[in-house]
Amino acid sequence: GLAGSQYNAITVYDTSAPALPLEVVSSGFNGGSFELQVSGFDTGKQYRLLRSTTLNNDFAPVGSAFTPTASSQTVSDPSPPAGKAFYVVEEVN
Repeated sequence: GLAGSQYNAITVYDTSAPALPLEVVSSGFNGGSFELQVSGFDTGKQYRLLRSTTLNNDFAPVGSAFTPTASSQTVSDPSPPAGKAFYVVEEVN
């Protein structure tokens, strides 16, 4: 008889584009609000704006979660604190 081996190899490549990170394109005051122009949103996901005044693990939501209507959108804090503040936009799971 004939002895032999057969090897089957399947390699799977993920060809979907990786999610782009969110990027703050610009920011500044508009009247009494502080606005961030953010790009990289996925319109199929929800996000929220978080604010900290100390960067001491005290980020708190500003408003409620939102679903962007475009990949680039303005996010605003209608009542920014006096002095300084730090902002994060994160995806809501």
